[in-house]
Amino acid sequence: MSRKITTYLPFGIRPIPRQLFASPMTTNLEDHIANRLHTRAGRMKHSIEADKETIDVLQLLPVLTDCLVSQDCLSDNTLSLVLEDPIFAAFVMISNFEYLADRLYSYVIDSPIACEIMCNYVRRKYPSNGKLLDRFAVGLTPEPHRMARLICAEHSNPTEQLENLGKTVMKDPLASPSHALFRMTHDSRILKPENLDIFKGILECIAQCPATLFEAIHFMKSKRVNPNEWAKSIEFQTDPRWIFHYLTNSMCPLDHLKGKLEGRLMGNPAWAVEYLDHQIMPVDQLDALFRLCHDNVKQAGLLRPLVWWYRTQFPEKRRKSRANVG
Repeated sequence: MSRKITTYLPFGIRPIPRQLFASPMTTNLEDHIANRLHTRAGRMKHSIEADKETIDVLQLLPVLTDCLVSQDCLSDNTLSLVLEDPIFAAFVMISNFEYLADRLYSYVIDSPIACEIMCNYVRRKYPSNGKLLDRFAVGLTPEPHRMARLICAEHSNPTEQLENLGKTVMKDPLASPSHALFRMTHDSRILKPENLDIFKGILECIAQCPATLFEAIHFMKSKRVNPNEWAKSIEFQTDPRWIFHYLTNSMCPLDHLKGKLEGRLMGNPAWAVEYLDHQIMPVDQLDALFRLCHDNVKQAGLLRPLVWWYRTQFPEKRRKSRANVG
């Protein structure tokens, strides 16, 4: 099945890890899962519960999940577990939008980032369907910085709409991480040295959401804010998706902090492999990180794909690392 994922998000964000299933051997696993669930559902004549190992795999494969959902193979309970990540749910919906848009709407509408994905998808695929866009745009309301992006994309002269949005945000700029980010990016005074205490309060609020923090650091780097002012804000982040993005976007200026986040990331096989595939590093460091990942796999269903990746993709990765850094 296709591994290509269009992000529909800014800053080159990778919404779903792909490399864990890059080995040709995983195709057999996907076919086995699809055939087994189709057969069981057909024999029992109703949707079925999937085991935990199968759910571990389905949570990373939107096209396969789409096939099973579209053919009513998965019970409601299994579906809620497979789609517990709204970003993943958005890409399952995109895989078969006309059929799944209504059925999966409840899985994405409470997540502003998933709704931003869907808004960008709808704008690209259905550019003249304003009602459809509005259906997902309502989900952006809690996060004004995402709403501001949609306003700028939809209006040739968005000044008035942005001013109205800004007035709402400024009534309580610490109401949420997104409100705090909106103020940081729209009030040039925040980054001035004399406003350091205000800046720290805003950054502390932003750091409560790892996705918003990622965008804030992008902004601060573009404004050449001293990394010492924001580096500590990522120290206690635990979400593997965003740890991957901090690490791969040079957001860890302190070596000990980078090592701490790498160790934390190795607890998630999918994002760990995504990171190992992305990085060029000394071979001994590469080997050590892979061993750490292998020894800390908590999702049993991902152990076989991890081993297959090691056997088929890792040798080439080690060769490139040796050629580049020894």
